[in-house]
Amino acid sequence: MAVMSDFTCPVCHLPLSSEDPDSNGYVVCPVCGAVMEVVVSNGHVIPVVHAIEGKRVQPRFRTHSLLTHLSIGTMPIAIIGALFAPVLEFFSFSLWQQLDKLALYMLIITLVAGALTFATGVIDWKQRYRGRPYKQIAIKIKLSGFLLVVCISALFFHGLHSVDTAISFKYLGYLAHLFAMMGLYTLLGNIGGKLIFGK
Repeated sequence: MAVMSDFTCPVCHLPLSSEDPDSNGYVVCPVCGAVMEVVVSNGHVIPVVHAIEGKRVQPRFRTHSLLTHLSIGTMPIAIIGALFAPVLEFFSFSLWQQLDKLALYMLIITLVAGALTFATGVIDWKQRYRGRPYKQIAIKIKLSGFLLVVCISALFFHGLHSVDTAISFKYLGYLAHLFAMMGLYTLLGNIGGKLIFGK
C-alpha cells in the first residue's frame, strides 16, 4: 500500500494530512466542509471531492475563541510587567513590586483562561468537527497541554507571593517561561486561525 503524504483541500486549499481520514477513508475539510476520498495514484495524493458537508454544528456562542483572546491579551501585560520590574528595581524605584504583582496576577488569569480554553477547545472539536482525527487539532491539543505545564512551571519559578528581588537567575528563568508561553500562544493561534478561516 502506498504511503500518503500531506495534501491540500482542493476547495479552500487548507493543508491536510495523511493522518486526517476517518475510519471510512474519507476526509471532511474542517474549513469548507468538502467531503473527500483520498486516492493515491503513482505516488501522488489526489483528493476527490464527493460532496460538501452542509449541516455542521456552528456554536452560537464561541466560548473557545473568547477565552483564547482573553489569555492572549493578558500574556503581553504579564511579560511587560515582568520585564520592567528588574529594571525599575535596579534604579531603586519602589514601583517594581507593583509591576511584579501585576505580572503575577496576569499570569494567574492566563492560566485559568488557558485551562478553560483547552477544555472548551476539546468540546468544540467534539461538536463542530465531530471528533475527527485532524492532525492540526492533535497538534493543538498537545501544544495546549504543554502550554499549561509551562505556565504552572512559571508560577513555581515565581511563587504565589511577591519576590524579594527581581534581579536574580530565578527571575530570569521566570521570564524565559513567559516568553516560551507567548511563543506557544502564537503558534496555537496560527493553527487555530487556519482551522477557522482557511489558509
